[in-house]
Amino acid sequence: MDFAFLNLILRMGLYIAELNKNNAVTLFETSVAGDATNIARTESANFDIIVAAGGDGTINEVANGINSNTPLAIIPMGTANIVAIEAGISNSNKVICDAINAGKTKKVYVSNINNKKFILMTGIGYDAKVVNNINPKLKKMFGKIIFFLEGLKQFFKLKEFNITVTSNNQTHNANWVLITNAKHYAGSYSITKRTNIFKEDLVCYLFQDLTKLSFLYNLFLIVFYGDLSKSKKIKTIQSNVFKIHSEQKTPIQCDGEPFAMFEMYPHDSEFFEYFFLFLLALTILFLLAILFFIFGTRYLLKPFIFLLLINSAILAYYKKNYGVSVDEGIITSLFDSIIEKNYHEVYDLLTNELFVKIVITALIPALPLYFIKIQYPKLLKEYVIRLSYICGMLIVWIAIVASNYKDISLTVRANRYLNKDVIPLYSVSSLLNIIKHSLSFKSAYVQLDEQPSIYKPEEEMVGIVVVGETARADHFSLNGYSRKTNPKLEKQNLSNFNNAYSCGTLTKTSVPCMFYVGDYASFDVAKANCKHVCDQVKTIDLTKIYSEEQYDEQLIIELDKILDNNKSKKTLLVLHSMGSHGPKYYKRYPKEFDKFQPSCKNNNPQECSKEELINAYDNTILYTDHFLDLLINKLKKQNKKSFLIYASDHGESLGEHGLYLHGVPIKFAPEEQIHIPFFIWFSELYKQDRSFTILDAKTKISHEHYPHTILDAMQVTSKYFKKEKSLLR
Repeated sequence: MDFAFLNLILRMGLYIAELNKNNAVTLFETSVAGDATNIARTESANFDIIVAAGGDGTINEVANGINSNTPLAIIPMGTANIVAIEAGISNSNKVICDAINAGKTKKVYVSNINNKKFILMTGIGYDAKVVNNINPKLKKMFGKIIFFLEGLKQFFKLKEFNITVTSNNQTHNANWVLITNAKHYAGSYSITKRTNIFKEDLVCYLFQDLTKLSFLYNLFLIVFYGDLSKSKKIKTIQSNVFKIHSEQKTPIQCDGEPFAMFEMYPHDSEFFEYFFLFLLALTILFLLAILFFIFGTRYLLKPFIFLLLINSAILAYYKKNYGVSVDEGIITSLFDSIIEKNYHEVYDLLTNELFVKIVITALIPALPLYFIKIQYPKLLKEYVIRLSYICGMLIVWIAIVASNYKDISLTVRANRYLNKDVIPLYSVSSLLNIIKHSLSFKSAYVQLDEQPSIYKPEEEMVGIVVVGETARADHFSLNGYSRKTNPKLEKQNLSNFNNAYSCGTLTKTSVPCMFYVGDYASFDVAKANCKHVCDQVKTIDLTKIYSEEQYDEQLIIELDKILDNNKSKKTLLVLHSMGSHGPKYYKRYPKEFDKFQPSCKNNNPQECSKEELINAYDNTILYTDHFLDLLINKLKKQNKKSFLIYASDHGESLGEHGLYLHGVPIKFAPEEQIHIPFFIWFSELYKQDRSFTILDAKTKISHEHYPHTILDAMQVTSKYFKKEKSLLR
């Protein structure tokens, strides 16, 4: 199995050595808060198990980023290690490694605060003040003793916080609030008999009229009874939903870490909310103004404003209708479609509603530009004025931010993806990044391996590799979908993998990644283009030969021509199908495959009902089933060693979470856009001639396995070939 480790500590060597005996281990080192979440979010789909080596804070970060289908193993290396205590995890290296290798899992109930997960507890008030005041460096050096000293300090200062908690339609006041999902607290001390991480219950303790004396009494209850509910000074509430409010700046901790990394900040001030909204609007205004001052010089100003209006109208339309933020990936995909003359992909996204929106929200508002006359000063004076305004705006903005930097920075960090919704600035900045990268990066053709080895080069073999388009794993009946969308493939003797994930959500990203044999973790789509590489392979673009009404079966006509005239002993054919490419799903299959009714006949998904949209999409899968079945039957008739490998480039959103189509950045892409169908088929001659087994169908795999499986199936070895990444064993 493949493992990923999230943290690098000296003791890790023992664990890695033990696990490396039977598994492929990849180590990821974290350096700052948030690293583990980001790594888990981007990498968890690529591994069978994620192993979090660290304390409760590290485990919390991983839990907030890990894919829901990926098991999480724990190696306790923190200060308190409460999660490990709750789960009964041993400190023995061998016991832990044996448990990980066994792959046995147990369900843990995870709660959340403002959509951020916590495994153990969240505290508002006293304990959060302790956690927030601890220096991380001192924490590493002195461990638990630093918590004791800081706790003692805060005990003598004991500030009363005024906190309001609403639950079960009742409102309560408290000076300190502790909401726990765990039995243990501050190490191995028990605070409740009512819940633990394996139960779906939350217990809330409200410390009311908190004094130094009552605090000591509560401490006595923890040490000698292990249950805070025995205290008459503490109100105990058992519920699953709590609303917490405080008029003052109140510290919050989650799983023993400061809450600065979560979407809740230590204030609930109505004034600050208005202040932050004002700052947000001012920031957008200043950025737009600076954009105009830099790029809208003299006679370029009016055209620049006009283009920005058109751009904003288009971006707003796609954001509203598809839930898509146009980023670098989508922009480069658009450029590629135009450069490669794949105009049909652009046409599919054009609607009457879009043109109406452009007229109403861009063209009509732009009319006054024609009548406004601008008198420009002398060139030098004009640039001095522009520079002065830019400097003035920056000074004002810095002064406002500096006036409340702490709260602003916490709020921005808790809403780090807010910039995606700013039209048109997010897309403009993405475009500038593309231009910057294209100017700094120059690609060149490099021959990776001059001497690859081919087993039995004189032996006849035909391999077909199919790059699917926009197919979702959960809409394949091969994967348990309730509809029979794969009636023909189900009758073929193939090996299906129901736990496969893509490396991107755009064809521009996924296809280069699918054929990338380098270090998968360091794949950079910006450097992955076809610069002279595709020149080495004969390529036929059917979209330039046949009309739009042709379907994937047209590939088979060309395939027959190639096979009939083929004189090579070993042949590999790569087919990139249209598959389920949207939004015109009804254009992807002939009428006889319009089985699921009623089906959407509109290229704007929001104009169709959920049922119509899914029906049209399922019809595309049904036709894909027919197309792939034809390919397999063609190979059967070759009477040679042959194989077919199929995987989709990415998935598709069909209205889930308000999203349509695909293209959401991979680090926070929904399951629907990355969970893909993936299967392989071998002819009887192939299986008779070669002894091999296939990886277990439930094993989590990704596009990383795709190129190495192709090489292995063709029996080609190279210094870049990784046997452990092949699906053949």
